[in-house]
Amino acid sequence: MTPVISLFALFFGCQAAPTFQGISSVTIQAVSVNGLKRTTLQQTGLREAVDCLYATTDVDASASASRQLLDVTYLIQVEDNYGDRNFELYTDRHMKGNKGHYYENFCIFEIISVYAPRK
Repeated sequence: MTPVISLFALFFGCQAAPTFQGISSVTIQAVSVNGLKRTTLQQTGLREAVDCLYATTDVDASASASRQLLDVTYLIQVEDNYGDRNFELYTDRHMKGNKGHYYENFCIFEIISVYAPRK
């Protein structure tokens, strides 16, 4: 294999598509014993959530085994270039998406706590 082809394969051949691309809307639904509260993020909250969601990575389902489950279920609805999709945040950093995919994000729970409180 030539050096040029090796570099091409290294940089482009093994990268997975990003989880999100071109996010235009983020809506949070908190589901608790008190009912359902829906919040569509606006302005600062939306900007922070978008920046944060771009850092989401795919993980194995077992990655969340040591994390405590949340007492409130948060459904995160994201509208982006891939469509209108829903994710369940079930620990402070793990989400489950469609088709059995699991994701990790270290900042979305803090943003939800500030901009979409469950009260």
